Amino acid sequence: MQYFATHYWQTAGDNATSLVLQQAYHKRHKMPVLLACVCTDPKGHYDGRRIGENLKVWFYDTALPFCGKSGRKGAEPVMEKLNKTLTQSMGETEADLAGIFCAGSSFQIFQKGKAQICILNDRNHHANCRKLQMNVSPEKIAVQRGILQRNVGILLTSEGFHAAVPHRIIEECLQVREMNSQNRVETRLRELGGFGEESAGRNMGAVLLVSR
Repeated sequence: MQYFATHYWQTAGDNATSLVLQQAYHKRHKMPVLLACVCTDPKGHYDGRRIGENLKVWFYDTALPFCGKSGRKGAEPVMEKLNKTLTQSMGETEADLAGIFCAGSSFQIFQKGKAQICILNDRNHHANCRKLQMNVSPEKIAVQRGILQRNVGILLTSEGFHAAVPHRIIEECLQVREMNSQNRVETRLRELGGFGEESAGRNMGAVLLVSR
């Protein structure tokens, strides 16, 4: 399996959204590993950045060594450690977040508050964009695990991003069959970010992942 992944972060204005996108590849197990997260702190930057830094530390100090040693068998215990890190990092913060951790084809998504996760695929030669429905609340982190299929896209967005970019525009722009290279993925997400900026969007951030 291969991942194409990229991010968009609005540079104009005082953007309260923080992003994490980290990738690696274990040659021994022929396994890509990825962590991505979009986090918005409505009261400022500090909590979002702190959460992002904690996730980066977890990725390099825990996830990569464990997956490198145990391969796909290490995915489940690593995800348990991820949940502990998330719980400790979030604390009493009101920050919203949407994220994903992938180890090969195994994945865990996590979401809290008003951040959003969309699943993208092509059915009968038509693009399909589905908002993931999870048991999300302002206080609780919702978690879901699964197996990532090939030719699927996952879009993580801040509240500001999906408020400025309509669902139909996302569906029209992000056709999985056309996003068959890193450059295509980057171009498509950049176009959506530009649309949001023209629509006067604020606090916009997004991560796009496509599996091949």
